[in-house]
Amino acid sequence: MSDDAVHVTPEMLAKIASARSLPDGDCTPSITTYRNIGELFAAHVKAQPDKNFLTFVDEDRAATRWSYSEFYALASQLTSFFTSFGLRQGDRIATLMRNDPMT
Repeated sequence: MSDDAVHVTPEMLAKIASARSLPDGDCTPSITTYRNIGELFAAHVKAQPDKNFLTFVDEDRAATRWSYSEFYALASQLTSFFTSFGLRQGDRIATLMRNDPMT
């Protein structure tokens, strides 16, 4: 994870605003060769580990970014945390969190 002192560009802010204004369910299904989202994500991690995967922009317009490999490592840590409590594949959990990368 990297905290950038440089604020995001106006173009990026426009893209964020556009993404936040999309109506729910406005997606066209597509055919894929992956069995699930985890398999798709793992393929992207392998193909482009250092490419930016996620950018969080806070209220001050400062950006925090994660590469595919950084985010995969965090997801793997979360998986280990859940399995330490006895959760297994197929179990269901619920979370309630703020939109903040540190919570």
